[in-house]
Amino acid sequence: MTNRRNYLCFITALCLVVISCNKNDVAYPSELYSSKDSNASPKETMVIGKKLSNPYSISNMQAAYDSLVFMMSGEHGATEQLEPNCLYVRFLPRDSAEIAILQDMDVELFDYPLDYEIEFEGDTYHDPDVPEDQVTWQYTTVSPDFVFPSIEYQILEQCYIPGLSEGQSSDLKVDPDELELLAIQIADLPEKYQPITESKIFGYGKKPEGTIKVKNDDASVEEALRGVKIRCHYFVNISSCYTDETGHYKIKNRYVCNPHYAIVFNNVRGFVIWGNYAFIAAASLNLGYNSNSGFSTTVQPSSSGWKWAVINNAAYDYYKQCAIEGIKTPPYDLRIWCWPDAASSSAPMLHHLFGVNNTGFTSQLISILISGTVTPAAAIISAAGMVVSMGLPDITIGMSSAVVDKSPNHGYLEHYHVVWHELTHASHFRQAGELVWGPYINYIVTHNGYGDGSETSVGRNICGLGESWAYANESIKAGCNPSELTNGWFFSGCVGIYNLLNNGILTRKQMYDCLTSDVKSISAFKAKLINKYPSKTPEINAQL
Repeated sequence: MTNRRNYLCFITALCLVVISCNKNDVAYPSELYSSKDSNASPKETMVIGKKLSNPYSISNMQAAYDSLVFMMSGEHGATEQLEPNCLYVRFLPRDSAEIAILQDMDVELFDYPLDYEIEFEGDTYHDPDVPEDQVTWQYTTVSPDFVFPSIEYQILEQCYIPGLSEGQSSDLKVDPDELELLAIQIADLPEKYQPITESKIFGYGKKPEGTIKVKNDDASVEEALRGVKIRCHYFVNISSCYTDETGHYKIKNRYVCNPHYAIVFNNVRGFVIWGNYAFIAAASLNLGYNSNSGFSTTVQPSSSGWKWAVINNAAYDYYKQCAIEGIKTPPYDLRIWCWPDAASSSAPMLHHLFGVNNTGFTSQLISILISGTVTPAAAIISAAGMVVSMGLPDITIGMSSAVVDKSPNHGYLEHYHVVWHELTHASHFRQAGELVWGPYINYIVTHNGYGDGSETSVGRNICGLGESWAYANESIKAGCNPSELTNGWFFSGCVGIYNLLNNGILTRKQMYDCLTSDVKSISAFKAKLINKYPSKTPEINAQL
């Protein structure tokens, strides 16, 4: 929601019309890269090979179980039948309502089948039998007693994973580790899917652990990738955890074979970053098959996931700072949509605004989405307000040309501070509420940005307050003067707030507490500050 964050670009990009927000924007490259190079340039699609025998299929596990019992007792046909403890399934959602149902199921969604060879890693995979303007199959595992929603689905295989739940292995007549190893052997898999040779005295399998970082090219340092999900899977054996503040992670499941790794940008602090999956699921960076003992890497600016990593760290740090200062974080389940080809960013808060406040821009935006050229987004998003909100973001971050003379995937701190600006808006939204934000966004849409400030309206006044607050906070975080970021018609308000903060006259918490639903202009903000902090009246009058 700045001049470089023109809201019109939000509407345009949302419809997936390839129109540059700035004539200097740089198109994002698209190339194949090997699964061995997790930090190579992005490619358009994953390339999968032949179908493999799933070692965890109930038939394969039963064969391994029968063989082990025979080796122990010498008896044929005397074993009990294993009961499936896992179903390998896939879903085909048709619209945003069904996508929302999948997202609420708390399962790990994959856009590629888990029992096929991966020849080349990629950002996404789309089933060739599914039209390009529709969501592709989403693969996952569920429990046998899972109640399937009214979404098209297929049960691909009944499976048995030894030790999947507590106490399960005690019912077996065989060692669960030996059962898993023999099942993998019976599956006759290619070498890369074979178990790692190790002595039983040290225990079968390992819990992968490592450290994930991201390159800060401005400071020439490697930053810990904080609070992000790390996901491993070996066929249908899926496990995940979150990195800590040092970027360290430890997967809870043991793996006897090298699992497939991915960074999933669903953060422990309650926000999700959309990227290669649009609004279907969190952005993810596939890292390929790596050691079962763990994998560590640094996401480089050349990586397709660098942009998501920068947004992740900026947001994580913002939430942490809010907790320290006692300021409200953005609403839970914040949706951040990353656009690598756009220079604009915004904080429309659509996921939390639609269906609550029916302002004029709502119908305007819906009509744009469901009319005209049918695009993947427009085809999936339904018309009803609450359904549309499931497929729209709260924050949009443009990652192209943020820094002059630098390629899109450079300028860690510039992108970082833009995220800080937009999240400042999101916290303001949570404090002020929908009745403030509706006119705010309606003004932005109507004026293709800030306008010239010449009119007198509630929306114009809220815009002046909101942008002054966000720019002042961004300036403080970036350690620069507001004039380096904006010269908008609200500049004097921005400078006044900046000076009150920078000179220690009022804290950010003190000022934030006054951004309530009844405060809809700089003048109202000033009056509330004076009323609440009368001892600071001379300084407040001097600045605002």
